Amino acid sequence: MGVKGVLWPYFFRGARQNQSQYRTHCLACINARRPNNVPIDVDMDASLMAAQPWFNAGVLVALKASSNKGSVRGDASAMLHHLVSCPNVAAAVCKVAVCEKERLEKLKKGRNGGKDNDGSEGDDEADAGPSQPPKRQRLEATKQMLKQTHLKVFKGINIPFSASEKAAVQAQFMRATISANLPFRWTDDPEVISLFLMMQATADEVIPERRLLSGKLLNTAANNIDQVIHESVHRKHVSILYVHDNSHNSVTGVHIARRGKSYLVKLVKTNKQKKDGKSYCEFFLAVIDETEAVTGCIVVLFCCDNNGGSHKGRDLMPRKRPWLLVAPCCAHQFQLTLGDYFKENLIATEYAEQATGLIGWLLNHQKVCAIFDDVQLSKTNTVLAVIVANLTRWTTHFLAFNRLMTLKPSLCQAAILQQDEIIAAQVGAEKGRKEHDRLKTATEEHINLINNADFWKGLEDVLRDIEPICYGTNINQTDHTRLDEVLLTFAGIFRYFDAHAVHSVAQGMTKRIEKRWKALDQPIFIFALILNPYEGVSRFGKNAGINAFALNSAFLELYKRVNSCPDPSIPADELAELRATKEKAVSIAFMAYLAGRGLFRDWKEHEATFSETNGKDPILVWEQFLDDESVCELAEFAIMLLDLVVNQAGMERTFSDAKVKKTDRRNRMALHKLEKLSKHVRTGLVAASQKRKNHNSERVASLLEVPQYADLLDDSNGSDTDGDNPQPRRVLIKSKKDWRKEMKKWVEEEQAASDEDVNMSSDEEGVPGTSAAASRGPSKSRKFLPATLRKLFGGDGAAHPVDTTGTCTRQRAALDEES
Repeated sequence: MGVKGVLWPYFFRGARQNQSQYRTHCLACINARRPNNVPIDVDMDASLMAAQPWFNAGVLVALKASSNKGSVRGDASAMLHHLVSCPNVAAAVCKVAVCEKERLEKLKKGRNGGKDNDGSEGDDEADAGPSQPPKRQRLEATKQMLKQTHLKVFKGINIPFSASEKAAVQAQFMRATISANLPFRWTDDPEVISLFLMMQATADEVIPERRLLSGKLLNTAANNIDQVIHESVHRKHVSILYVHDNSHNSVTGVHIARRGKSYLVKLVKTNKQKKDGKSYCEFFLAVIDETEAVTGCIVVLFCCDNNGGSHKGRDLMPRKRPWLLVAPCCAHQFQLTLGDYFKENLIATEYAEQATGLIGWLLNHQKVCAIFDDVQLSKTNTVLAVIVANLTRWTTHFLAFNRLMTLKPSLCQAAILQQDEIIAAQVGAEKGRKEHDRLKTATEEHINLINNADFWKGLEDVLRDIEPICYGTNINQTDHTRLDEVLLTFAGIFRYFDAHAVHSVAQGMTKRIEKRWKALDQPIFIFALILNPYEGVSRFGKNAGINAFALNSAFLELYKRVNSCPDPSIPADELAELRATKEKAVSIAFMAYLAGRGLFRDWKEHEATFSETNGKDPILVWEQFLDDESVCELAEFAIMLLDLVVNQAGMERTFSDAKVKKTDRRNRMALHKLEKLSKHVRTGLVAASQKRKNHNSERVASLLEVPQYADLLDDSNGSDTDGDNPQPRRVLIKSKKDWRKEMKKWVEEEQAASDEDVNMSSDEEGVPGTSAAASRGPSKSRKFLPATLRKLFGGDGAAHPVDTTGTCTRQRAALDEES
């Protein structure tokens, strides 16, 4: 047997190097560097072995990087030299290699005639047969020289990246880094590089380094996002959302919202910002000016929370810029309504505290919790976790108490059948008598609470009351919540508590809800509802007492206010004339919309078909009227109003994401870099998390129900009669006869009201502390707004079941005992 015949069991045959030799790879070296659980198949073809990801990506790279490469030319002397000096080869193999090396040296010296003992060639790859004559050898050499060279074709994982592919891969690395909240250094991790090399042998050419990822690539990605924002909001009406970070960072975020999306514009550090109202007002106006200059948008509404000086600063803004609309975060308003409920309903507060204590007891004692989990697993084949209510996480009170109600059967069964085990798990190995008794008493109190039917009944009452509030909070913490939806949420919660079984709770809650509604800029919400073609005035109650002319007057007042921004590019006289023309056109179009005349005549007939095809998007309806000169101004104003956003949920999500990105280990990250990373979250370039379903679909329809009235009634003006069946009079006129009749009545009411003002002023003249307005008493006001929720939506009680059997009596009795 030849020398290489003895050596081949210790080598892997690679690609052919020339006519007689192959590239060889030491199996000991391969075995030392191959991944775990990957077998070595010695008989595997070289091309198949080269196609293995772990071989090319892991082994060859490691071998090339090491001092002892483990890959040698297929020459007997080279193979022997490697085995003798390789640290990965076993001692027995090394001994064989030494013997073969000595035998090869003897062969080279000409001993045995250049032949091995068995007569075979030592250095040949295979039997070459009888030696060829010199002429034949020269001929074969000439043929080989003239033979066409083989094209090198890359296969599989060896295909290199082009320049465009490299740029695309690196851009995707940037997006993946932001989406998964990974540190910039993750691309420098050797294990990550090895992972990508297993999938693509040339991946190391496109994996960006940390500095490239956090520098050029991040800046390019941020510039692309800025371009997307600019194209989306340029010369468009938007809302600005401003919110403080609750952490110690004193960072403020500025968002702009349009068409159901919010975009991060800037993160600002406000450590040196003065906290008084005047300073905040100046700062807010500067933010608006900068945002309009950078993005080219037109800011219509400014929304911020009621945190200290920001509330005062927001209220000062319309005094300096009357055309600017301002509003607090309405999502916060509904979350604060939950606090109002627990202030007004002391019994609900007690049940909530007991439920919170029970939840804390279960979570703080793992052995006790394990017993309840085992019972739950045996009953339902699943284990649901206990949820903790958190003040800073909206709706978690409802979620926590609702989960506790879901776990009620398992908790009650364990408390009855395994009471001794629960006590033993709680007490444990405590030997102190005093501490032992304390732990036992505490456990028995919680077990008794679980077995208390009144507790579960009270908790059920609390859940029924707070679910509409939490559902309203859920509705109002999305980027696409419209002003009309905010108003209907207020109306739904008001109607629910107006019909509450406990009079004190009903009275206190309606008063608090009215107070929050009064603090808002009511016209923008009311006219957003009216200008919703699917709603109109159908939601207003029978006691609203509205009419077309009162609505038109209030609407024109709002329109003039929003469009009062000065335009230096147009002379004052021309601007006044232009505005007067637009106001007249808007007034006529608005009255036609209310009456269902002109272009709006066929809307009700085709409303169902349009909504079935396109969904109930009021903006989409108004966009169909933009090409008509007679109603285009009204359509643009309606779209602007329906597109405004009055919640900071998008900005809150940005801060939540920023807290994940800027951790304790990355606390030195610069603010501008954090801003660039956060911009991707709110622009849709990062996949949104899946929405959760927190409410029963069967109850959702009735939680915040505000009924639609077939006819808008005005009780003060009586009704038209037809024989014995009186017919309610429509306020919305749809004929010339009704128009003249309504106009005549309107003029008479205005004259009567004016005469009454004069008479009251003369009668009260000389009486200190009395005004004509205060003396009119219940007489009808000429101004439609402001209006209370009771006036707008009052009437029939809320359509929810009212427990009058025992809840009211039980709660009042408990209150009497406490007092």
